Amino acid sequence: MAEPTRPRIHSRYLALAFSGKIMTTRSLFWLMGPLGLLSATLSCTSDKPVKCIYSEPKKLTENAATMIPSSTLIGVGTNFVLAGLAQTAVGTTASWAPLSAIGVVQPASTITLIETPVIAPQVAVTSRVTPGDQLVVVYGIMNADLQIELRAVTQFLGEAQAAPISLKVLPKGLAVTDVRFAVGSSRTGLRALVAWGLANQPGTKIETLLLGANGVAVGTPLSFDAPDTWKCLQFVPSRTDWGLSFVRITPSSTGKPWFVIEEGRDNNNTLARYNVSLSTADVSCPVVAPSDRGYLISWQTMNGTWVSDYNIEKSAVSAEFVAGAVRFGDQSEQPPIAGVAAMGFDAAVTFGVKKGPQVWLFNAFGAHVGEELKLPAPSGSVGPISTWPLSNAFYATYREGTAPSAAEGPRWFMKVECPAN
Repeated sequence: MAEPTRPRIHSRYLALAFSGKIMTTRSLFWLMGPLGLLSATLSCTSDKPVKCIYSEPKKLTENAATMIPSSTLIGVGTNFVLAGLAQTAVGTTASWAPLSAIGVVQPASTITLIETPVIAPQVAVTSRVTPGDQLVVVYGIMNADLQIELRAVTQFLGEAQAAPISLKVLPKGLAVTDVRFAVGSSRTGLRALVAWGLANQPGTKIETLLLGANGVAVGTPLSFDAPDTWKCLQFVPSRTDWGLSFVRITPSSTGKPWFVIEEGRDNNNTLARYNVSLSTADVSCPVVAPSDRGYLISWQTMNGTWVSDYNIEKSAVSAEFVAGAVRFGDQSEQPPIAGVAAMGFDAAVTFGVKKGPQVWLFNAFGAHVGEELKLPAPSGSVGPISTWPLSNAFYATYREGTAPSAAEGPRWFMKVECPAN
């Protein structure tokens, strides 16, 4: 794969920072942010107003999907499906329920896997009659020929689950650890998507299969060039129907990795590939959101959190160190990124703080704008946070408590916005 052109730093940021005006706190943050401790000192005061708001937080009706701590939001047009996996006495189950944007959740349906996976299952939705009305659970088994086989089980809303179907039999001799695997949904709710690749086999490609009604393949698998070393295969919220991403690792020990995103359509066509240079060698799997300009990309290192604003039209990127790990205590206490969303030229990052989610707003220079927004968590303990970005807003859901017991709860659902100052 040809070496992509390194995106340019926005010239307007340079002009603002060195314009002859008195240096502001924000421009100093941009210049000194990677020092972490200094950035915390400059940007954090106790009397700043909260710039983001959540509206009409709802406690969702209890059902099999809302009670799973790790259930996630799947965007289906302007509404959602809430879906999660759990280990029960009968094996691995997947429970799901349609969820409206105003917090009305329908009764849940549940799939129980009758096969033993060697590749952990993941969930997505597709369409049989209306968008998002069918759940797809995709996983890998070891078949009778000792080959890894990707399988799918579907369930139409309110009906019994279908029998497993075969999606792909991988070549002989592969170890499970060789296979990279991702499952996702198009934002329209019309297609489920499955991607796989071989991380330890240079010269092989990443393949993606679109699934329609009943898990039937739409066309042939799409093939994407893959670097020799890569990680973090995932489907991400996209400006188009769907986006597949991974992190390309450069062979040089001093080189920086690249974030790669492939855009596609529900008709099994691809649109474009974007290569964005990341600013650190130590990179967690990025969290991504579309923006009016292109994409926001957020990731963490041991030292803290970064945000990149990638402008597709100008092929330009602005990468900022926004929050040192010491802001949360020591490095071991740094909470994961639970979501990122564009708020105009600002970026809202949701941190999965165990005592309750926090939304931090950062401007184009990486400076912390106002105080963090703390989402409701009266019990002082929450499970994983799932978010879904929109234009200038995002939705969030999480369940209070960390155990899968019915005594834990409730599950919260809300919309978050950061109105322009």
